[in-house]
Amino acid sequence: MQGQGLVARRALLLAQRAKRQLSRRPLLAKAMPCAFGFAFGDFLTQYVNRDRSAPYRQDFRKTAAMAAAGAALAAPVGLGLYRAMDAAWPSVAFAVAAGKFTLDQVVGCAIWQAAYCALPGNGWYRDMLSSAAAAAAGGVDARVRDAVAYAAAMTSMVLPAPSAC
Repeated sequence: MQGQGLVARRALLLAQRAKRQLSRRPLLAKAMPCAFGFAFGDFLTQYVNRDRSAPYRQDFRKTAAMAAAGAALAAPVGLGLYRAMDAAWPSVAFAVAAGKFTLDQVVGCAIWQAAYCALPGNGWYRDMLSSAAAAAAGGVDARVRDAVAYAAAMTSMVLPAPSAC
Protein backbone atom coordinates (compact mmCIF):
# COMPACT_ATOMS: atom_id res chain seq x y z
CA MET A 1 0.00 0.00 0.00
CA GLN A 2 2.77 2.40 0.85
CA GLY A 3 4.36 1.80 -2.57
CA GLN A 4 1.12 2.82 -4.28
CA GLY A 5 1.03 6.05 -2.29
CA LEU A 6 4.58 6.83 -3.36
CA VAL A 7 3.73 6.18 -7.00
CA ALA A 8 0.65 8.38 -6.72
CA ARG A 9 2.68 11.21 -5.15
CA ARG A 10 5.33 10.96 -7.86
CA ALA A 11 2.66 10.99 -10.55
CA LEU A 12 1.07 14.05 -8.96
CA LEU A 13 4.44 15.83 -8.79
CA LEU A 14 5.11 14.97 -12.42
CA ALA A 15 1.68 16.28 -13.44
CA GLN A 16 2.27 19.50 -11.49
CA ARG A 17 5.65 20.00 -13.16
CA ALA A 18 4.16 19.36 -16.57
CA LYS A 19 1.33 21.81 -15.89
CA ARG A 20 3.81 24.46 -14.77
CA GLN A 21 6.01 23.97 -17.84
CA LEU A 22 3.03 24.03 -20.20
CA SER A 23 1.67 27.21 -18.60
CA ARG A 24 5.07 28.77 -19.28
CA ARG A 25 4.96 27.53 -22.88
CA PRO A 26 1.38 27.93 -24.09
CA LEU A 27 2.27 27.35 -27.74
CA LEU A 28 3.77 23.98 -26.88
CA ALA A 29 0.70 23.19 -24.80
CA LYS A 30 -1.49 23.93 -27.82
CA ALA A 31 0.83 22.33 -30.40
CA MET A 32 0.92 18.88 -28.81
CA PRO A 33 -2.83 18.17 -28.89
CA CYS A 34 -3.17 19.87 -32.30
CA ALA A 35 -0.45 17.66 -33.77
CA PHE A 36 -2.02 14.56 -32.26
CA GLY A 37 -5.52 15.52 -33.37
CA PHE A 38 -4.47 16.28 -36.93
CA ALA A 39 -2.48 13.04 -37.17
CA PHE A 40 -5.33 11.00 -35.71
CA GLY A 41 -7.82 12.64 -38.06
CA ASP A 42 -5.57 11.76 -40.99
CA PHE A 43 -5.25 8.18 -39.79
CA LEU A 44 -9.03 7.83 -39.55
CA THR A 45 -9.58 9.45 -42.94
CA GLN A 46 -7.07 7.16 -44.60
CA TYR A 47 -8.58 4.11 -42.92
CA VAL A 48 -12.19 4.94 -43.75
CA ASN A 49 -11.37 5.83 -47.37
CA ARG A 50 -9.05 2.88 -48.00
CA ASP A 51 -9.23 0.57 -50.98
CA ARG A 52 -11.00 -2.41 -49.45
CA SER A 53 -9.85 -4.75 -52.19
CA ALA A 54 -6.18 -4.37 -51.21
CA PRO A 55 -4.36 -4.81 -47.90
CA TYR A 56 -4.50 -1.66 -45.79
CA ARG A 57 -1.37 0.49 -45.80
CA GLN A 58 -1.10 3.65 -43.77
CA ASP A 59 0.70 6.52 -45.52
CA PHE A 60 2.79 7.74 -42.60
CA ARG A 61 4.23 10.62 -44.60
CA LYS A 62 0.75 12.10 -44.95
CA THR A 63 0.09 11.48 -41.28
CA ALA A 64 3.34 13.22 -40.34
CA ALA A 65 2.52 16.12 -42.67
CA MET A 66 -0.86 16.52 -41.00
CA ALA A 67 0.74 16.40 -37.55
CA ALA A 68 3.16 19.11 -38.66
CA ALA A 69 0.29 21.21 -40.00
CA GLY A 70 -1.48 20.85 -36.68
CA ALA A 71 1.57 21.88 -34.67
CA ALA A 72 2.87 24.59 -36.99
CA LEU A 73 -0.35 26.10 -38.31
CA ALA A 74 -3.38 25.21 -36.23
CA ALA A 75 -1.69 25.63 -32.85
CA PRO A 76 -0.55 29.24 -33.31
CA VAL A 77 -3.85 30.19 -34.96
CA GLY A 78 -5.80 28.49 -32.17
CA LEU A 79 -3.68 30.10 -29.48
CA GLY A 80 -4.18 33.52 -31.04
CA LEU A 81 -7.88 32.84 -31.36
CA TYR A 82 -8.14 31.88 -27.70
CA ARG A 83 -6.25 34.98 -26.63
CA ALA A 84 -8.56 37.16 -28.73
CA MET A 85 -11.64 35.41 -27.36
CA ASP A 86 -10.39 35.73 -23.79
CA ALA A 87 -9.86 39.46 -24.34
CA ALA A 88 -13.28 39.87 -25.95
CA TRP A 89 -15.21 37.56 -23.59
CA PRO A 90 -13.37 37.33 -20.26
CA SER A 91 -16.23 35.47 -18.57
CA VAL A 92 -15.72 31.93 -17.31
CA ALA A 93 -19.41 31.09 -17.50
CA PHE A 94 -20.22 27.70 -18.99
CA ALA A 95 -22.02 29.15 -22.02
CA VAL A 96 -19.08 31.43 -22.85
CA ALA A 97 -16.59 28.59 -22.42
CA ALA A 98 -18.73 26.34 -24.62
CA GLY A 99 -18.89 29.05 -27.27
CA LYS A 100 -15.11 29.52 -27.19
CA PHE A 101 -14.58 25.77 -27.46
CA THR A 102 -17.00 25.50 -30.37
CA LEU A 103 -15.38 28.36 -32.27
CA ASP A 104 -11.95 26.81 -31.67
CA GLN A 105 -13.17 23.49 -33.06
CA VAL A 106 -14.75 25.09 -36.13
CA VAL A 107 -11.57 27.01 -36.94
CA GLY A 108 -9.45 23.92 -36.27
CA CYS A 109 -11.67 21.84 -38.54
CA ALA A 110 -11.37 24.39 -41.34
CA ILE A 111 -7.58 24.36 -41.01
CA TRP A 112 -7.56 20.54 -40.98
CA GLN A 113 -9.69 20.44 -44.12
CA ALA A 114 -7.44 22.93 -45.90
CA ALA A 115 -4.29 21.08 -44.87
CA TYR A 116 -5.69 17.74 -45.97
CA CYS A 117 -6.81 19.14 -49.31
CA ALA A 118 -3.34 20.59 -49.90
CA LEU A 119 -1.56 17.26 -49.58
CA PRO A 120 -0.62 15.59 -52.87
CA GLY A 121 -3.02 12.86 -53.90
CA ASN A 122 -5.99 14.32 -52.05
CA GLY A 123 -7.69 16.03 -54.97
CA TRP A 124 -10.58 13.62 -54.52
CA TYR A 125 -11.14 15.05 -51.05
CA ARG A 126 -11.12 18.64 -52.31
CA ASP A 127 -13.61 17.66 -55.03
CA MET A 128 -15.83 15.94 -52.46
CA LEU A 129 -15.83 19.04 -50.24
CA SER A 130 -16.63 21.29 -53.17
CA SER A 131 -19.50 19.03 -54.24
CA ALA A 132 -20.85 18.87 -50.69
CA ALA A 133 -20.68 22.64 -50.35
CA ALA A 134 -22.42 23.10 -53.68
CA ALA A 135 -25.14 20.62 -52.73
CA ALA A 136 -25.60 22.17 -49.30
CA ALA A 137 -25.94 25.62 -50.79
CA GLY A 138 -28.38 24.49 -53.48
CA GLY A 139 -31.56 25.78 -51.85
CA VAL A 140 -30.02 28.85 -50.27
CA ASP A 141 -30.02 32.50 -51.23
CA ALA A 142 -27.72 33.14 -54.20
CA ARG A 143 -25.35 35.34 -52.17
CA VAL A 144 -24.93 32.64 -49.53
CA ARG A 145 -24.50 29.98 -52.22
CA ASP A 146 -21.81 32.08 -53.90
CA ALA A 147 -20.03 32.63 -50.59
CA VAL A 148 -20.05 28.89 -49.81
CA ALA A 149 -18.80 28.04 -53.30
CA TYR A 150 -16.08 30.66 -52.97
CA ALA A 151 -15.03 29.27 -49.58
CA ALA A 152 -14.91 25.75 -51.01
CA ALA A 153 -12.80 26.92 -53.93
CA MET A 154 -10.46 28.83 -51.61
CA THR A 155 -9.88 25.73 -49.48
CA SER A 156 -7.35 24.47 -51.98
CA MET A 157 -5.57 27.81 -51.92
CA VAL A 158 -5.16 28.17 -48.15
CA LEU A 159 -2.13 25.91 -48.07
CA PRO A 160 -0.10 25.47 -51.23
CA ALA A 161 0.56 21.92 -52.32
CA PRO A 162 4.09 20.82 -51.39
CA SER A 163 5.04 20.62 -55.06
CA ALA A 164 4.22 24.33 -55.40
CA CYS A 165 6.35 25.36 -52.42
